[in-house]
Amino acid sequence: MSGGNESTTAQCPTDYPVGQRRHNFRSLYEDVPDKQSRDYFIPNASLSCKVLKADDDVTGRSFNPFHTAMYTIELEHGGHCWTVRRRFRDFFSLHNRILLHKAKLNFIPRRKIAVADEGEDKLAWHSSMDQPDRSSKIVDMLCSTEMSIMDPGLPHVTTSKQCVTLTHGTLNKAPIDSSPLDGVVTLRHSSIGSLPSSSSTNSSEDNDLPPFPVWPNIFHDRSDQRTEKLNSYLNAVLQNVIYRNLKETRDFIEVSRYSFVSGLGQKRKEGLLKKRPGGRQAYGGIIRCCTEMFASWRYRFFFLKDTYLAYAHPESEDVRAVMLFDPGFHVKLEEYRKPRLTVENLSRTLVIKCKTKEDALAWERAISTAVKHPGKEFLQSNAYGSTYPIRMNSYGMWFVDGKDFMENLANMIELAEEEIFITDWWLSPEIYLKRPAIEGRRWRLDELLKRKAEQGVHIYVLLYKEVQIALGIKSLYSKRRLKELHPNIHVLRHPDHLPGSGVFLWAHHEKIVVIDQNIAFVGGIDLCYGRWDDSEHRLTDFGSVTFATKKTATIIETNEKSVLSAFRSVSRMLPVVSMRAASEDHADLDVVDGAQALSSAEVDQPQRKQTLTTSEAAIRLRFKRPSLFSSSRFHFQNISDLMAKYKKRTESKLESESDRKSDSANPPPRRRSIFANVHPWQKLRHALKEGTFRQEEFDEAAKYYEERLVTLQQEDDVDSGLLGGGKYWIGKDYVNFIFKDFTAIDLPYNDFIDRRETPRMPWHDIASVFFSTVARDVARHFIERWNACKTEKNKYDRKMPYLIPKTYERTRVPQMFRDISHKCHVQLLRSASPWSVGNNMMEASIHRAYVGLIENAKHYIYIENQFFVTMLDRTDVQNSIAKALYDRIVQAHRKKEAFRVYVLLPLLPGFEGQVGTTGGSALQAVLYWTYQSISKGPHSLLENLSREIEDPSEYIIFCSLRTHGILLDKMVTELIYIHSKLMIVDDRWTIIGSANINDRSMLGKRDSEVAVIVEDAEFEASKMNGQDYFAGKFARSLRHRLFYEHLGLRKKNSPSIDISDPSSERFFSLWKGIARKNTDIYEKVFCCIPTDEAKTFEQVKQYKGRLKLSDYDETSAKALLDDLTGNLVLFPLRFLCNSDLSPSYMTKEGLAPTSLFT
Repeated sequence: MSGGNESTTAQCPTDYPVGQRRHNFRSLYEDVPDKQSRDYFIPNASLSCKVLKADDDVTGRSFNPFHTAMYTIELEHGGHCWTVRRRFRDFFSLHNRILLHKAKLNFIPRRKIAVADEGEDKLAWHSSMDQPDRSSKIVDMLCSTEMSIMDPGLPHVTTSKQCVTLTHGTLNKAPIDSSPLDGVVTLRHSSIGSLPSSSSTNSSEDNDLPPFPVWPNIFHDRSDQRTEKLNSYLNAVLQNVIYRNLKETRDFIEVSRYSFVSGLGQKRKEGLLKKRPGGRQAYGGIIRCCTEMFASWRYRFFFLKDTYLAYAHPESEDVRAVMLFDPGFHVKLEEYRKPRLTVENLSRTLVIKCKTKEDALAWERAISTAVKHPGKEFLQSNAYGSTYPIRMNSYGMWFVDGKDFMENLANMIELAEEEIFITDWWLSPEIYLKRPAIEGRRWRLDELLKRKAEQGVHIYVLLYKEVQIALGIKSLYSKRRLKELHPNIHVLRHPDHLPGSGVFLWAHHEKIVVIDQNIAFVGGIDLCYGRWDDSEHRLTDFGSVTFATKKTATIIETNEKSVLSAFRSVSRMLPVVSMRAASEDHADLDVVDGAQALSSAEVDQPQRKQTLTTSEAAIRLRFKRPSLFSSSRFHFQNISDLMAKYKKRTESKLESESDRKSDSANPPPRRRSIFANVHPWQKLRHALKEGTFRQEEFDEAAKYYEERLVTLQQEDDVDSGLLGGGKYWIGKDYVNFIFKDFTAIDLPYNDFIDRRETPRMPWHDIASVFFSTVARDVARHFIERWNACKTEKNKYDRKMPYLIPKTYERTRVPQMFRDISHKCHVQLLRSASPWSVGNNMMEASIHRAYVGLIENAKHYIYIENQFFVTMLDRTDVQNSIAKALYDRIVQAHRKKEAFRVYVLLPLLPGFEGQVGTTGGSALQAVLYWTYQSISKGPHSLLENLSREIEDPSEYIIFCSLRTHGILLDKMVTELIYIHSKLMIVDDRWTIIGSANINDRSMLGKRDSEVAVIVEDAEFEASKMNGQDYFAGKFARSLRHRLFYEHLGLRKKNSPSIDISDPSSERFFSLWKGIARKNTDIYEKVFCCIPTDEAKTFEQVKQYKGRLKLSDYDETSAKALLDDLTGNLVLFPLRFLCNSDLSPSYMTKEGLAPTSLFT
């Protein structure tokens, strides 16, 4: 039977005692000292409540004829709707709690203090800690008798009146009247009229509560009347800010700090339950058995969200565990003396004890509902066996080489408002994300993270804990360096290499950065030394400072669509120190940590130049412009005066240095993209100015990014007249892994390689960025790893919190991000196993995706990878990528199809040592498995293909990259180390990630890896094998960018090559021809290793002893080098083919298991 009650609306105030943005996601990290009266309701949002009579309570442990009513309470607050079922004794218990709280308040002394509020004085309440001991003892006495007052078995009626005189002489009277005739307890106005008002809506006249019915519910004709009284009573409680914020009231209506937090989604079932300790899959045997049998049950506050179930400590409200929905998630109701729920997923089996069967049924229904609707995508079977579904119509962008990746990463980190997740195989805190460091330390990684931590952003870093005798990356130093920056930076290392753990050989190899769970970077680039590079792939770096001879400034404009172009101005978030002139402080222009000169990096886009005289060019200092949305927070000094002063000083220095000659060998300085040339930004700014901008329904994070980016000042970047600049690679960042491995990493600014003798090793790599739901998936993977690692290593450390995923509801990609990215369908792939993510399922979805795309390829396959260890029909190498390539090529040959496979590998593995020497055993071990996979032995790909195809090179080609330069007037060359983990298929599918082509990365049970598979959703006209074809914009643009770089088409006077049709015979022959010509030139000029001319170790020594053309005839050598086309060379398939490359048993590599290298 339903009552005809009308809900009453309470207005939640905005003057919260702790912070104003209490329900932002960041509020989860706030430590609220007042554990009793926390306010978790939404500001300025109505709270409506309606009590309905439901049915009789016959499910309790013991039948009580006086309290048989079960009530349904419907609540609505800030768009959240939920239902609570409560018995009459629950109402009565809440009522007694409120009486006790009022009594405590009346016993606590008061004193009047002046409060500035409309010129009037108000009463300020202070805790008993500020008062004499006598009042504290009285309160303690009340607390000790609390359980006797809380007895719900019989009605509790107080008939006496008491007056207590306190120490300070304040007479507080708290009379409570009862009338046995009407069955209600009346709270007299004098007892609560003096309570402090926390809201303007709650005056002293409205603090009283309506009568509470206490007589047994045995008169059915009065049930509606009783329901109305309970409805009035509960609404009165919720209208009073003091009573509403009581912990008992919040528990009664199932409200916690996790109920209304922005980003956590719709409020669902919550409540206080008992749970049994243990049950985690990571622990087993006798420890788990004893824990489950003998450990005591504990109360925890459980809360259910759209894709997980979590619980927190009932007092501190810190999260203690998060159970994610996964393919093994299910809930089961069991009957014991008390009903129990067993909730199980792939990482844990949790047993929960409920008070009644109805409570257990309510929880089972709530969990099942969440699993069937919002969380079903994590329980269903997904493509390639991935835990994560395909995210349709997502948006993403690729990055080639570290420069673009790191600069965009720095800009995105500046956008962070709540949290940042970082996981790397290796992380170097002192690397610069923007180079050269013309703004001092501002863009150094540790300084950037520290700055965000000081702004309240919490940063979580997961590092691979290496075996120190095998690797020298010193993750402990990185951890200590980061943790000492700020308490908001949390760092964990994993795994611990304990006996019996079985993970001595495997590593956490994924590279992820997630910002606010809305932006996710995924790829193969670690934030460490040696990774920053651009398309120039320079071999030398000395740094210099010179001045231009002409009083000119150049504006570089680009039309290429790039994340860097759109978000360069995001970096102007903090005040910037202006650059000094050389005469003021000459030493500061080229120092490690000080302000340095302008960059000498080439801009990696097609460019057109416009030259202006210095007197005409506006040389501007960077400054932050006031918001377009008229915020009063910004205050600026006179910018025009500073600009004029800076302009005058620059012109005078240019004139004084006019006799200097510019050094043509120095590359031009780094020039910033012009904001005004980005058409989407112009369009949006014009719409805002004209008032025609239509506000879309973004979530809070999307709206924040949109507004913050739009309000940034557009900045026309002009050369300052300086040529040269500071070093790009400072200290340990100048690396050559084959010449010498890292030493003394804890001394970041000390060179360990002589720049005057040894060229650096260029680095080629790929990364990507995605938004919205894809970013949520990447964050969810990080959270799963973080929580598992915390449970294993720091379970009881409150300063190291458990992480909570954000909701997938109402996720939108801001228009700003759409305009600079490509629309596509994206799925997150993993190599994961129990040791790496803490569950009992092994996932090898990356391997399955590679094989699946190869098998279904129609026209071509393009692969860039650091390794290629994959064989046919060999037991010690289990991945089937070579088998898939073999089958597809043989199929194309038999059907006479035009099908091409491009494979790019580094010329040599990135290990210290020289081929044929004892110090190069690790390098030779990797070469052994590489050649066994490609061309040497009965299980190699090419040897198997040659049995079916007369010339396999008509279908597949293996290439590498090499470049050259001038080192102190000496011609030098070095391989470009390919570290990419990329595959593009048919200009429509792309895989980008951290996984190498070997068993370590592909099998799932070894190294942990993350990748994304991208299927294009937007297409453009193209060609494929001479026929019209619609190519995907994401895949095609990435392939074009790579081909432009490898074939040298980005440089001036480059040959005109049509790269639109990679499957045609014409282009495939052209590709092979360019690689062959470049290889021949490098061998003639430098006699470089590796080469097909050296088939034995003895021939390697002889080849190295040859006189190089670059040493005795520089003119001829330069003429040959001028004929190079890009950096593409052939991979030497016959190198050392007549020698045994397997490691000797006298070396540590020979004693190590073969799985270490495969």
